Amino acid sequence: MVAHLVGRRHQVEELARVVADAAVGDGALVVLAGEAGIGKTTMLAWLADAAASAGMRVLAGRAVADEGAPAFWPWLRVFGAGRDLGLSPDLLELGDGPPAQARFVAIERAAGALLAAVPAAGLLVTLDDVQWADEATVALLRYVGADLPGARLVIAVATREAGAPGQLGGLPAARTLRLPPLTATEVAEYVVGKLGGKPKKASRQDVLGLDMIDRFDKGNFHMRGYTGDDKPDHCAHIGLMADIVRVHLTPRWKSPKGRK
Repeated sequence: MVAHLVGRRHQVEELARVVADAAVGDGALVVLAGEAGIGKTTMLAWLADAAASAGMRVLAGRAVADEGAPAFWPWLRVFGAGRDLGLSPDLLELGDGPPAQARFVAIERAAGALLAAVPAAGLLVTLDDVQWADEATVALLRYVGADLPGARLVIAVATREAGAPGQLGGLPAARTLRLPPLTATEVAEYVVGKLGGKPKKASRQDVLGLDMIDRFDKGNFHMRGYTGDDKPDHCAHIGLMADIVRVHLTPRWKSPKGRK
């Protein structure tokens, strides 16, 4: 079952469209961009679930912030997991000769094999933490990304960089989705849902429903603090969040019966 993501309606709709387009042979390169902890990995997981539910095969890789990581490290994980599709990490081995030429040959060979391995139902490749990817990894992304139109292949990458790494955003099939901070209302919905509560609307008896929270949200509060202009200050935001927990959640720490 594909999970519901709070505050990501636009991104979810775009990713659902990407999955639907891939089914009819219109592949895409999706770049999810945003600051650390904003939810890029969660969005990749949502996309993977949606693609799997549509019958697509899913392969995943992740870049690491380690100078000892070999060239193509995220792709090596992807190709290793796709052996049953005819893929293999050996396709990315650098042969003899000048380094630049050897890398180009490996990229061309691996890209051709990946496109040929796409099943009839489609293939999704996710690459996380691309801000740490080596040049060879990004070069292969660019090479494959240029051939995605007309293929049932979707490549989705997550990066902290404001601009798409290696000019990926300029490719014909590229779609960049930026993940902004959640608003106060969205944070409220997330907190209520995570702790087992249910959102409810304000009433005369209870003025702390989510529609009241939405009024506070007009100043564009977000998770990292107040960014509004001529609106309630950050202390008001903190107080509001305390009220959310008090009013919307059923306490799990009820005192023993009879104790005052």
